[in-house]
Amino acid sequence: MLFVFLFGYVVGIALGACAGSGEHGTASTLWVTLWAGAALVLLWVLRIRRPVAVVVLVGLAGAGVAFLKTERALRPNLGECDAAQHVSRDLVLMDLEVTHRPRHVPGAQVQLSRVLGLEQRRQGRVQRRRLCGQVALWRSGSVSPLAVGQTVRVRARLRPALSGRNPGREGVALRQRIDGVRARIYLEESQMVLRERLVDRSWLTKTATRLRHLVKRAVPLSRAQGIVMALVLGERTGIDDLQRTAFARTGLSHLLAVSGLHLALVALGVYAVIRRTLLWVGFLAERYDTRRLAALAAVAMALAYTLLAGAPPSAMRACVMSCVLLGGPLLGRRGDLWRSLALAALLLLVLSPLALFRPAFQLSFAAVIGIGFSSRRLQLLGVIGRLRQAGMVGRLGAFVLTLLTASWGATLATWPLASHHFGLVSLAGLALNLVAVPLVMLLLLPLAVGGALAGLLYPPVGELLLSGAGAAAWWLDALAQTVSDIPGAALELRLSWCGALALCALGLSCLAPLRRPWRWRGAAVLVTIIALGAGPAWRLISPRLEVVFLDVGQGDSTFMRLPDGMTFLVDAGGSEHEGYDPGALYVLPYLRSRGVRRLDVVVASHPHADHVGGLEAVLEGVEVGEIWSCWPAGRPARWQRRLEAWAQKRGIPLRSPRLLKRGSLIVRPLWPPGVGEGTSPTTCGAEALDTNDNSIVLRVEYGQAAVLLTGDLEALAEEELVASRAPFRAKSNRRQLVLKVPHHGSAGSSTRALLRWARPKLAAISCGRDNRFGFPRAATLRRYEEEGTPLLRVDRAGAWRVKLWPTGEVVYEPIFSVIP
Repeated sequence: MLFVFLFGYVVGIALGACAGSGEHGTASTLWVTLWAGAALVLLWVLRIRRPVAVVVLVGLAGAGVAFLKTERALRPNLGECDAAQHVSRDLVLMDLEVTHRPRHVPGAQVQLSRVLGLEQRRQGRVQRRRLCGQVALWRSGSVSPLAVGQTVRVRARLRPALSGRNPGREGVALRQRIDGVRARIYLEESQMVLRERLVDRSWLTKTATRLRHLVKRAVPLSRAQGIVMALVLGERTGIDDLQRTAFARTGLSHLLAVSGLHLALVALGVYAVIRRTLLWVGFLAERYDTRRLAALAAVAMALAYTLLAGAPPSAMRACVMSCVLLGGPLLGRRGDLWRSLALAALLLLVLSPLALFRPAFQLSFAAVIGIGFSSRRLQLLGVIGRLRQAGMVGRLGAFVLTLLTASWGATLATWPLASHHFGLVSLAGLALNLVAVPLVMLLLLPLAVGGALAGLLYPPVGELLLSGAGAAAWWLDALAQTVSDIPGAALELRLSWCGALALCALGLSCLAPLRRPWRWRGAAVLVTIIALGAGPAWRLISPRLEVVFLDVGQGDSTFMRLPDGMTFLVDAGGSEHEGYDPGALYVLPYLRSRGVRRLDVVVASHPHADHVGGLEAVLEGVEVGEIWSCWPAGRPARWQRRLEAWAQKRGIPLRSPRLLKRGSLIVRPLWPPGVGEGTSPTTCGAEALDTNDNSIVLRVEYGQAAVLLTGDLEALAEEELVASRAPFRAKSNRRQLVLKVPHHGSAGSSTRALLRWARPKLAAISCGRDNRFGFPRAATLRRYEEEGTPLLRVDRAGAWRVKLWPTGEVVYEPIFSVIP
């Protein structure tokens, strides 16, 4: 019944996710309720045998509970006190209580805090409100983090919980929903006052603080210190980006997390040591069952280790499994791997149904399934039994072989999921784990955990053991760095969900001992071929022009994929504030999530920070064929000089926009003056026009469909563009045209002359939510409404995808979802 209830619960989570993440959650709830009721009526009418009816009812009960919990998690309603209800552009005074450890992101640190209250001055009066919900507190990465339990008073703006709502950011949105984050605050130190310097010193906080200082004294090398800190406390903030990249490319990232293998080794090690010790004490062995005492101590150790590590999903799953398996000796029964795994999954999903969609949850359970299958196959071969009968050396060999088999099984079961979520497959991982896994499990982890335990009792001994762990961590880091630099150590590959699940099934079918293996494996191979080939085959059958208007906050970025696969990126957002880079935070993750490793053309529409500031990260992260730019040499501009320096540094040619024909598709530059006439990037454009009016305007024509990208044009340039391109009026009337609204919907753009000339059938506005400029302006929105043009609001829905076919058919949809 446990497996039936778990299956129903997972199905209910999937249904709840479909209902809660869509716009018609109430209708979906009604349909699911009717479906469940119909199933119950069917059972009663058909008078199905009682055992079958009980099984169905148990599954339906699990599905119903999970559905309601999931939909409620995706559609939270905290009422008037909800912090999300008070997002605005105004500076307000807030009291916060820090609730979580800091999480580091590029250039900043984020700490979750509970918002206690808000003070706001309106019309000369101070209004006080009680708020509820968590907020994400963003601060500079160079300042000291706040301790959990501290309360602070801040004067800042309460911003929406998530920006950059593009594919590739689902993990961030999902984590915020699980943590209950309702808004975010960007904070300068001058805007914060520490209200309470003394914080709650629980035993957990005291122990973590002591261990943190102990590791820092014993392991002075920062790179080794970060690894030891990750294994002892689960804190990965000390691991820099180069280390993360190296461990990811070499397939050793799992060694940096407090995973199931780590915790199981610690728990089983404590169980073995304590049981041996109790057996030496004769009167205890005679009076008590040493297995029960050792199991009780091991359970307590697993719980403490999980809490100290911050309770990540992998550690929580391993903790539950360890407690269930070790509970066997406590109850006089033998533990069962698969039942304990199912119970762990059920408990975690009851606490947080959305955890099902987290990569860490999926990878953790897939790894255990792979380990279970591979271990079972190894036992059937009889190798472990023969080695254990060969004395101490044989038992050590059996232990090492078990570790390596477990590592291979976990790798084979998880790499398709890792490819789907992270777009990277380590080719060196299988070979490198032969060395790295024994190094960590036999040397680094025992020294680190043993040093932490000893340091709490007698610090000199703890420091000695931790220094040995630091030396082992240095060797592990050196190994990862050396292998990572080898060409071909990792392959950039991003699988679809269908492909990833099909390959997981294929890998598990190879590991699992089956009665008719070739039949099952042949079916898995066939399903995998179909799943991997369906997408490319459909694109060949139905070629289309795909345009994606990305959410980069207050800025512009548009991605285009032409029918023949050629890729364009027009602008990449940006900001004048150092440390905030929409190119790195939003654009690059989107490109990687879509498997884009090369951009054939990058267009810098004009040298303003909100359009080209994010290009440096893009040029650094993907291969770029050429950059289109158009800016007169007599008008020096800081961002243009930076763009030229970036292009020169990476050897990317900087050219003026030109006419481009790809079969039935034409990319035609229309503006500024002189563009497309063989001019260089420094001679096209007009010195008399301001920066916005010198924006590059591109028209992409595909049969009876077209796209017009207008940069930040204002009224003067729009009128001159219409006058100079009058011959395109008739063509535009025949085509279904999609317009990128000029200048984020400012009052001085989108003139009636432009709208009557372009005749857009659809328009997209790219701007930040509640931006300080007040874009889009009401007058501009009114002009589009009068023309009857539907508007795609990036500030409201996040990224929009528009598909255009040569027949003139246009399909558009918002493409951001909390569920990855």
